[in-house]
Amino acid sequence: MNVLITAYIANNLGDDLFIYWLCTKYNKHNFYIINDKKYNIFSICNLKYIDKNYNISKDFFDYQIFIGGSIFMQSNNKSIFKQFKNDKRKKINDIPNFIIGANFGPFKNYLFPVLYKKWFKTFKKIIFRDFYSYNLFKLKNMDWAPDIVFNLNFPKIGHDKILAISVIKYDNRTGLGHYNEMLYYNKIRELIIFYMNLNFKINLFCFCKEQKDDLAANEILEVFSNETKNKIKITVYDGNIQLFMNDFLKSSFVIGSRFHSIILALNSNIPVFPICYNSKHINALKTYNFLGNFSNIQNFHKKDICYIDYNRTIFNSINIKKIKTLAKKYEELLNDYLK
Repeated sequence: MNVLITAYIANNLGDDLFIYWLCTKYNKHNFYIINDKKYNIFSICNLKYIDKNYNISKDFFDYQIFIGGSIFMQSNNKSIFKQFKNDKRKKINDIPNFIIGANFGPFKNYLFPVLYKKWFKTFKKIIFRDFYSYNLFKLKNMDWAPDIVFNLNFPKIGHDKILAISVIKYDNRTGLGHYNEMLYYNKIRELIIFYMNLNFKINLFCFCKEQKDDLAANEILEVFSNETKNKIKITVYDGNIQLFMNDFLKSSFVIGSRFHSIILALNSNIPVFPICYNSKHINALKTYNFLGNFSNIQNFHKKDICYIDYNRTIFNSINIKKIKTLAKKYEELLNDYLK
């Protein structure tokens, strides 16, 4: 079978993990994705890239799968009507279409979900990744399940005394809440010094170079002496999932700004302190019944170190067995079509 994937392609680890799971899980089928070729995405034998000007035909594709996380956020730069029109253009009519792994929002205009509700009815099946998104619509063709990444089982790696900090760069992009970048940087620096004094190795993880995570990491370190900088590692995701994950999974504590730094830590039973830059984080943490401390990014600088370190010393995770069982809903759905 030939399946068109509609997804966010920008060497973002979270989205790439979704595509990796889909293509490797159903490796007997041919998957195609529109890609502008400037991104060096990992090589998967049954995944082919097609040019954005390619004439997509319903006669060639058996199914279309919209897969991604924040693919339905209200844009900062477009009217909701223009954005909705652009999204509608991506859908191939007259073949079964699915949306899996997404959350809806954030949005500010109450008409935004109203526009999408009727369109969502035209899909064969939609599985959101949090209860909040599902609850906005409650359509018969909808369900919710935990993030797709919970379907991935990573090799057990012994946790070293390493602090993983997932960092982001403020650039006023859609979905990133307004916050004072310097206060955010200063708090990260404070935590680096605190954990270095506890003899932790520090690794700053950059999940998306396109969105300048690596720039944030270097800006955070620029105030330190060369001697201190040389003790701190920066790991940038470049499309090599295995290499990046081998480093990440060695961590004994994660302070996570990126959504999937939090999900990956939870999935691997690594203590984590979430820094929530928009409502998708909080909705997911509530949905998964996370009991630890967390902060929104706007107030992160106000949190004292004891509040943050609590999640390391008294680990409040989630019921991972239950969450991974619920996440099988994606597989149960697709098994009916991609046999």
